[in-house]
This record gives sequence, structure tokens and C-alpha cells, in this order.
Amino acid sequence: MKQRFSIYLALVVLFVALTAKATAQTPALGREFGKSLAVSGNTAIIGAVESVNKGVVYVYYRNGATWIQQQKLEAKDGSSQDGFGNTLAISGDTAIIGAPERNEKTGAVYVFVRNGSNWTQQQKIELSDGEKGDFFGNDLAIEKNIFLAGISNDRKRRSGVYVFERSGTVWRLQQKLSLGDAEVLGSVAINDDRAAFSSHGAHGEGTVYIFARNGASWTEEQKIVSSEPELGLYFGMSVALGPDTLVVGAPAPIPPLKTFQSAAYVFARKDKTWQLQQKLTAPDGTFTFAGAVALSGNTAVILKPDSLIYIFTRNGGKWTLQKRLPAKDSVANSFAINGDIVLIGSPGMNNGEGVVQIFVRSGKTWIQQHKLVAQ
Repeated sequence: MKQRFSIYLALVVLFVALTAKATAQTPALGREFGKSLAVSGNTAIIGAVESVNKGVVYVYYRNGATWIQQQKLEAKDGSSQDGFGNTLAISGDTAIIGAPERNEKTGAVYVFVRNGSNWTQQQKIELSDGEKGDFFGNDLAIEKNIFLAGISNDRKRRSGVYVFERSGTVWRLQQKLSLGDAEVLGSVAINDDRAAFSSHGAHGEGTVYIFARNGASWTEEQKIVSSEPELGLYFGMSVALGPDTLVVGAPAPIPPLKTFQSAAYVFARKDKTWQLQQKLTAPDGTFTFAGAVALSGNTAVILKPDSLIYIFTRNGGKWTLQKRLPAKDSVANSFAINGDIVLIGSPGMNNGEGVVQIFVRSGKTWIQQHKLVAQ
């Protein structure tokens, strides 16, 4: 699961400043452990910051009920303020880590692979057509030998998604999926032979694109827009994709002109057509719900930043709220899910040192299994 909410968070900050109703947050002055999270099987990767703002990624491996730090990943040519670890994703023994602010915000993506228990850098990827301000790698998604990496250059109006495929030990560009000139990339997701990515315009109007792969070619399968097209909705700020399920976040970070409740929209696929299955909302009905979404089987996780995650489960074709996490003494700013494991990052806790809580599900009950801090 990934972090890609800079525009969204800026809007939240603006809203808070205008209304003057929020409680001030303690600035993160430490390692910000848990600023980004991803999990695959029994392996979790966690983004953090070391000295002089240099990013690092911690790898943890689960042995029974215990999570053990396996390694700390750093870019071979890493430098301060390159954003290494701001975004990340993992699939099996392959982790991809974004450094979207590297080289005057042109951006880069680093690929690490595991052999036994040892992780090594396999490749560093930069765009041959990259430009300053692209923020290449500002959002990432991976499945097996395919990964997606986004760019979003507001100044040059360059936004899109690059698809890379691995052959042997080498990753090569397979295709570039472009957005319209006035659109800004929101989020990317991949599942098997389908990819989803979202965009939004200057006023928060959003679109989600579904692409399907046939051989080495990706073609647009469907374009989805909100059935409630209000300004400021930011439909598609985040997306999550399963074999036949798509979850789309619409956080509405600034109250729209009309009454609207932030929501996550669930779409189900029949053949090649995606149709709205259900609209999920927070019980408290506040704004900013669905700032990020994730999906694992019949479980959807939805984030309200600086607050909670909401876990919904599907039975038949109906989704119901199962649990809200974490405890009252902490807040959620990042999360990741894989099966019955949920990680929740609170990078601003402990004066910015950060904490990651790990919950496991037994039946319908979620139990805190571990609490991690940077070592």
C-alpha cells in the first residue's frame, strides 16, 4: 500500500486553516517511521527518514507471532531530500521504492530483490524522457514481474503511468499510459492483467481509468466517473483493484458547495463492464474519509488521515463495517493490508519517531499482534 496524498493533504491543511477548528499536530522531527507501508505474505516494508532527511526502508519478516527486522534498505547513490521511501510496494521477493524528489524532482524508482534473507538493489530506473518536476515514482504498484509508476508534473502538465516488465533480471519500459493535459495523477493499482489509475482536474473532478493487458499491449477497457460529480469531491484520489472489484476513494477534503459525505465507491466487474456495487461511508459522516483505500479479497480498508482506518467486509454483494482501528491513543496516517494482516503507520507519534501497529484477524475480531519502532 502506498502514500500519495501531497495535494490532498495540502487541501486538508488549507481547510483547517480557514475554519480554525482543528487541533494542532506535533510536527514530525524524528524518523517518521511508518510514513509509508506495504505488505506481502509475511514480509512488511516500512518507510522512514534517517539523518539529514535521507530516506530508508525497513524490512520486517513474520515468524509465528513475532515480527523481526530483516534488513534496512538504502539507495546506493541516495542523497538527502530525494524522497526515497516516500512510496513503495512489494510483491513476493521484489520491492520497489520511489524517490520522487530525486534530481530536482525528476524522480527515480529503485528495485530490490530478496535471495534467501538478503535484499540487494537490482536496478535503478529513471525515465529517458524525464523532466524536472515529474516526481516519477510518486505512486507505485507491483504484481509479480509488472510494476506501474506514476508521474505528475503540474508545471509542464505532464501526467501519466509508466508500465515496466521484468525479463530475467532486467526491467524495461513496456508502455506509457497518458492522461489528458489538464489532469493530475491520483493513484495507481494493478491486479493480474488489469491496471487502474485515477486523475483529477483543477476543481477536484475525478476520473478512473481501467486498462487491460493483451500480450504486451495495454488498452483502455473503461473510464469511470462519479455519479455525483461535485466540485471538490476528488473522486479517485485513491484506488484499489482486485480480480473483479474496484474501490475508489472520494475524500472531499474541502466541503463542496452542496451537501456531500466523503465516501468510497465499490465497483464490481461483470465480463468487461464495471458497475457500481455500493457506496461506503463513515458512520460519523465527516469529510476526508477515504483519503486512501486498499483491498484484499472481500476486505476493504479505508483511511481517514490523522484519525482511523475503517475495515469493511463483503458477504455476497453487501459490504458492512467490521471494525475501526487503531486505539484512541494513536492515529492512522498510512496502512497496508494482506489477507488477515493490517499494518497501521503513525509517523508523527513519539515526537516524530513514529510507530507501526500490526493487527491480525481471528474470525471477525482484530487483535494487536505487535508494535514496531525504528531500530
